[in-house]
Amino acid sequence: MASLATVETNVAAAIVGLTGTPSRVGSDMVTNLEGLATNTTKFQLRKDYIRRIEGSSSNVAYYAATLFVTIHHELSSASNERAYTSSAMLTQQLSLSDPAWWRAISGVFDVVEGPTLQSEAERNGNTISYSYAVSVSFTG
Repeated sequence: MASLATVETNVAAAIVGLTGTPSRVGSDMVTNLEGLATNTTKFQLRKDYIRRIEGSSSNVAYYAATLFVTIHHELSSASNERAYTSSAMLTQQLSLSDPAWWRAISGVFDVVEGPTLQSEAERNGNTISYSYAVSVSFTG
């Protein structure tokens, strides 16, 4: 059985593998980011709306949680925008939008809903950010 904390740890590890940067933003809730070093990618992982799935087996209870992943990439220079958005960002988005990628994460039983793009890629200064949401099930 996987607790939500285990699922969260495993999802964070999968995102690190995806972004190639072992770096989670200091807070998963803040909207004004700490200074990002140039040419680095960081992420935020927030969980919300945890519920028991009706019809769960009497032997095993299944729960669902909605996870919100926000990826932030600090460009090394303004001219590197297209290089990032047409390569690394696309690779990351292809994985984050694929239910099979989420199902392959240890502790995730299934994808209940999504994944869906929550916010399109936006640039603020030299930082490009975008978000996905997905509801996953796990045993409790």
